Amino acid sequence: VQEAIQRKSDYIYHCMESFMAQTGLEINDANKIFEVYVKSLPEMMNNIEQALVENDFEELCKISHQLKGSSGNLKIKEISELARTLETFALANDKSGCELTFLELKNYLVPNHVFH
Repeated sequence: VQEAIQRKSDYIYHCMESFMAQTGLEINDANKIFEVYVKSLPEMMNNIEQALVENDFEELCKISHQLKGSSGNLKIKEISELARTLETFALANDKSGCELTFLELKNYLVPNHVFH
């Protein structure tokens, strides 16, 4: 996952444009915010994976909630929705649902070139 989440794509720039239009922020300020978000993704994804391995649904809930909120605040709707689904499965202690949603999240991030 670490290698896959390294640089921004056109998708992230599109989300950043939407975010700037809604918030009125200048590109430099928005870019700084998005850089922090992108840099946080590898750790979040690794933590989700570790919580899955450990069957730590409480931690899964916490991380997926953070990912849902940060993605939603930045208008990155697809990732926010997947994180919401992951949080729902974690609240229900549904390991299979969590694993499938995590796989969908990983597959979304990498093959769709959100991050390389």
